[in-house]
Amino acid sequence: VQQKKASLEVATERDQVRADLAAISAKADAIEQAHQEQRQTAAAEALRTAERITKAETDRDEAHKEASAAREEAARLAGKLEAMQTQVESLMQALAAPAEPAKVSEKQPLVKTPKTK
Repeated sequence: VQQKKASLEVATERDQVRADLAAISAKADAIEQAHQEQRQTAAAEALRTAERITKAETDRDEAHKEASAAREEAARLAGKLEAMQTQVESLMQALAAPAEPAKVSEKQPLVKTPKTK
């Protein structure tokens, strides 16, 4: 009788240990699944971040090209402006200078106009 009772207690304890083991295994599987999902989420976020960085670098490079082109255009226009300012200055000096009498060639006789009263 005692042997049967002890055997029953051992069987009960064995069943409890198996139930605990099953619960621990299920918990470990759930933790592993959650960890796998976190790794996938982290990998997806890393990919999105890498794409944003690549786009930002591309935008930066394009902005550098545009800025360089704008500097070159500004330099070209500054050169044109300087040339035009020099031309305007020369024209203004020519207009401000008193007009010199026209030279008469030796072949043309001087014609005097009569004075009118």
